[in-house]
Amino acid sequence: MPDTIYKYDFAICAIFQNEAPYLKEWIEYHKIVGAKHFYLYNNFSQDHYLTVLKPYISTGMVELIDWTEPDFQSYGQRMAYMDAIYKARGSAKWLAIIDIDEYLVPKANETIPELLSQFEKEGIGGVAINWQMFGTSYVPYINENQLLTEVLTLKAVEEHSENEHIKSIVRPEYVIEPPGIHNFNYRDGYFQVNTDHEAFTGAISPYIATDKMQINHYWAKDEAFFTSVKIPRRLNWGESMENIENRLNELNKVHDTSIDPYLPTLRQRMFFKAETVPLFEGNENLMSQINELSDDYLDFVNPDLMVLSEVKNSDTKDNIIDMWAPTSKSSLFSQVRSKEAHIPLNLVASNDFNPSFQETSQIILNEHKASAKWLAITEWSLLCCVVFVLIAAVRLWRLKAVSQ
Repeated sequence: MPDTIYKYDFAICAIFQNEAPYLKEWIEYHKIVGAKHFYLYNNFSQDHYLTVLKPYISTGMVELIDWTEPDFQSYGQRMAYMDAIYKARGSAKWLAIIDIDEYLVPKANETIPELLSQFEKEGIGGVAINWQMFGTSYVPYINENQLLTEVLTLKAVEEHSENEHIKSIVRPEYVIEPPGIHNFNYRDGYFQVNTDHEAFTGAISPYIATDKMQINHYWAKDEAFFTSVKIPRRLNWGESMENIENRLNELNKVHDTSIDPYLPTLRQRMFFKAETVPLFEGNENLMSQINELSDDYLDFVNPDLMVLSEVKNSDTKDNIIDMWAPTSKSSLFSQVRSKEAHIPLNLVASNDFNPSFQETSQIILNEHKASAKWLAITEWSLLCCVVFVLIAAVRLWRLKAVSQ
């Protein structure tokens, strides 16, 4: 569908059950690497998942579906994926189907959409991404002030057999059905390729390709999770304790820090807590200048935050305000005039806001005033020209009247 205008260039689908402690980090990380929308399927969760997701639902970033199909591990999961594919058709150009413990890590490009643009060729229905299986890194427990992605750095060797498994990023229009939960069947003439553009079929790749992108599969999480969740589950499935321990040892072999470039931004998004003061406290001059601006210079608001839309860097905005719903500019403008808006004291999200919001605001205002001054001069010059022409026309009329 080459002429389709998509609402999202890249979206993600996942089904989850009792994953509340991990949802925010997973969402915020994937937003950083380019995800614009999430189709999330809740399968009988009993934890506080809704509290975590509510801000994202309110902005439309997350579409939450309660999924009550039976047989979660097979049929129910595949049907959820097909439901997401139907929803995404015509809306999302690319849809990744992964789990909450899986993180897509682009390595050749900064964002996933940049990488996927290289696969928009006739015949490609999906791109297969290899796992990199991570262990516990011998971390007893991930504290609230730590990121899962920054403390879990030990994984299996790259050529480990489990890393041959793939997950898929598909073009929804070209998918027929999932034969399993890792790969998909495509319409005639369409096929899956790995990140080297080599076509293959099935859920196991012919070789492990991680140069351009990989999936960090944090299968074990920390030691506490592994002991309380993974071990009982594997024992219940008939696996021996010896095999479980051997598997974990294999997943704690080598360090992998491929995800590190994204972690400073992720940490900022996860732990940013702004102290706030009234926006114009101690700066009534700035207040009076903003009163002179039009609504076009005002964008989003939250009781603790105001950002000027003239700051063009979308990533900067994402760092601070994409979890808050937009408000009408007229509403915001009235809040600004009534001095109700606030800003963080420590708002230093990027160079756009460095060293302070007040200084950035002043720069914007100065640019606006310079523009306004130039416009005023132009308008005055035009007015003078009009007056001069009118005076000349009157004089000419009088001369003609006298001559007659």
